[in-house]
Order: sequence, then structure tokens, then C-alpha cells
Amino acid sequence: MKMRDIPADKAREVFSFGKSAEERRSREVRVQVLVDPASSRELVASLRDALVPETPRALVLVDRLQEGVTPVLPQGTDIALVVAGGSDGLTAPAVSACLASGVPCCVVAESSVDAPSAPAGGDDVGLVAATSPEALLDKLGRWIVGVTGKDLALAANFPFVRGPKVDQLIRTCAAENAAVGAVVLIPGADMPVMTANQAKLALEIAAVYGRDLSPERIPEIAGVIGGGFAYRAAARQLLGLIPGLGVVLKAGVGYAGTIATGTALRARFEVPNLLEAGGRK
Repeated sequence: MKMRDIPADKAREVFSFGKSAEERRSREVRVQVLVDPASSRELVASLRDALVPETPRALVLVDRLQEGVTPVLPQGTDIALVVAGGSDGLTAPAVSACLASGVPCCVVAESSVDAPSAPAGGDDVGLVAATSPEALLDKLGRWIVGVTGKDLALAANFPFVRGPKVDQLIRTCAAENAAVGAVVLIPGADMPVMTANQAKLALEIAAVYGRDLSPERIPEIAGVIGGGFAYRAAARQLLGLIPGLGVVLKAGVGYAGTIATGTALRARFEVPNLLEAGGRK
């Protein structure tokens, strides 16, 4: 399958989606961090290192919690992190202030003992606890992806959000392509749709890693198209070997092919980013 085989409307759709992804990546984000003075130094240091923005479009504000003082969140705050140190007298009012401001809030602690009372407030309040910095940041990244519409911009600024966001993008695209393979009955009609979905995935993963929509994205799109051709050829061979299971096989190939494509795209962007990060140190 070649680029010209993708219908013009799908090509325009992919281009428009790429521009949208770039705009969402470039949105301003504001993170409020509220710290209990008794919280672990190691925990605070891990968050401090992780919350260094990679673009000037992100702002991180840090304030110490004080007994009897209700925090006031600046207008436009997108998420708030309450770093717990074991005192309900400081943590609970901070969470309440976030809820009153309509800001998604997460209590961050080394263990649940440091946040003894389960935060109340539904999906807008989370609790992330782990002694390992890696596990803590992974959990926090997954919480961020699940609660804010600015997760693409947050991922472009903070590396620990990228893995969870890319996981979400790959799963969503794979499920969509599996559905396309199961529903489309006209031979060959599913391939342009699946390829367009995977091209969108490539552009969105590029945005997660802070990459612009530019001619540099052509290799990723070309790789997606080439991969689509290979998956289609594999599906045809399987259909010849196992007749009568067309819908199941097409759905399975659509799902597995998208997972493989997404994994390859992640590797393509992850390695250059790690090298760039190493060069900045």
C-alpha cells in the first residue's frame, strides 16, 4: 500500500489531526505543588527533579502547607499535587481547597501511612504512594493521563508522563483498528482506515515527545504505511490457511499490527530523547 492508495479525505484528516496534536502539545499548563514540611526529603527531591518543564509553556508553582492557612490556587491551575507528610491537619484542607477550585488533585506520599485518610472527591482526587521513585512517577503519570485534558502538553513537558500517555494512545488506536477489522466487510476497505488511524498515532506520539509537525515526520508515516502493507499480506495468508475466520483474523491483525506499530514508534522517539537528555546533563 502506498500513500496514493489512501483516500484524499483520509489524507486531509490525518494532516488536520497532526495540526491539532501540535496545538494540544503547545498548550500552556500550570502545575501547583503543595508540600507538607514534614514530608520525606527523598520524595520532594524526586518530584522536584521530575517536574522540570521542557518548554516555556509550562509553569510549576511550589508552596509549603501551613497549619491554619488554606491554600489558594492561582486561576488556570491544571493539576495540583499535595505532597503528604502524615498530617491530616495539613493534607485534608489542601485537598478541599483544590476541590473548591475545581482542580484535579493527587495526594503524593511514600506510603499510605503518610496519607492516613482516603482522599474524597471522586475522580478528581487521587492517591499515589510508592517508596521507589520510578514506581511513584509511573503511578503519578498514569493518574495525570486519566484526569486532565492537557495530558499531551503535560507529557511534552514532563518525561514521566510520556510512557503512560503513549500506552493509552496505543491501546485506544489498537481497539479502534480491531473494531474496523471486525466491522468492515468490503475486501480492502478496512486498510485505508486502519492506516490513517496509525498515521494519526504516529503524529500524536511525536507530539508526546515534543516533536513538531514537519517533513521530519515523513519517515514515521512511511513506516506506518509499509507496516500496514505487511500486516495486510499476513492477514491474507492466514485467511487462506484458516478459512471462515475472516472477521476474527482481521480484527486480531488490526489490533496486533497497531500494537507493534505503536511500540516501534515509541522506540524511535524514546532513544533520541534519552540521548538529548544525556547531552544536557
